Amino acid sequence: ATYKDLQLLCYSETSVRPENQKLFLRYKGNSCPDDVHLSELGLKNRQKLKLIGTAEDEVEALEISHRIAQTEVGLVLDDFDWDINPGNYTLWSRADADRALVKMVNRMEVNIINPPRQGKRLLVLDLDHTL
Repeated sequence: ATYKDLQLLCYSETSVRPENQKLFLRYKGNSCPDDVHLSELGLKNRQKLKLIGTAEDEVEALEISHRIAQTEVGLVLDDFDWDINPGNYTLWSRADADRALVKMVNRMEVNIINPPRQGKRLLVLDLDHTL
């Protein structure tokens, strides 16, 4: 049996298409070609393998929801150019959002708890990815 046969067996068991499969196998430090015999992989009898991938029905559901979204909106918006206000789902242009941010920053009062140390660098950790 070949690596491709193993992928097809995984597909029949999991509905994850071979092109969407990531099987964690070591083969000379590279991804495994389809025609490699399983005996060359050094697998042991009853060895567990790890497979990562998205099942075919989930992929189709995502594709359908994407088509529906395109139909409802009429186009796909680049999220770097537009923001969605979750309160009422209105679209803001990036320029509008930037103006609102500047206005908010100008009104904000900063309460310094510990003053910066003279000559020391400041390390900013963006733990919630909001910067």
